[in-house]
Amino acid sequence: MHGLKTPSLESDNVMIKEIAKKIIREGKNYLLNKDYRIEIMDRDKMEANIFRRRLLYEDNIASWYLSNGFAYLTENNKYFNELYSLQKSAIEKSKGIWALDEYKNKIDLPKPKRTISLKPLIAVALAFGFIAYDNVATASDISKELDKIKHSNPKADVSNLQSISGRKSIVGVVSLIAAAITVFLSFNEIEIPE
Repeated sequence: MHGLKTPSLESDNVMIKEIAKKIIREGKNYLLNKDYRIEIMDRDKMEANIFRRRLLYEDNIASWYLSNGFAYLTENNKYFNELYSLQKSAIEKSKGIWALDEYKNKIDLPKPKRTISLKPLIAVALAFGFIAYDNVATASDISKELDKIKHSNPKADVSNLQSISGRKSIVGVVSLIAAAITVFLSFNEIEIPE
């Protein structure tokens, strides 16, 4: 099954081997002679999610394994966040494999992750765009004034205005770049541990 690990009959640990036998025994009763839908995840590994068909809905079979403590989730499970609470409950109740110290203490279990959309960054991009426009427009206005001053008084000291115009131009260009990068980033999502 996709994204689940179960104990092995080949284990050297007698307790793990016994739980593996119990899983097979109980699994036959729960799983045989039922209708299923299979969602193939990786044809090379032949991993699949299996859903038991009910009258108006389907059960993800992974939920049965996890709630009984017969398996644990791996990070690549497509339904990890939906199934995690079942695993957590089985651990808290010391069900199945979670009754064994070999599992409770030695398995580094992945935690669920929350996906966060970065679309709100569009507002930040708009702010950067406004700052870019304002600074570039101010630099342009200062340049026009400088031209007028130079035309009317060629000997006037305009170094301070030239410096301000240069700074405004740099801030405008940097803000425009920041706006473009922020717009690009806003179409992404990030995952953070819960």
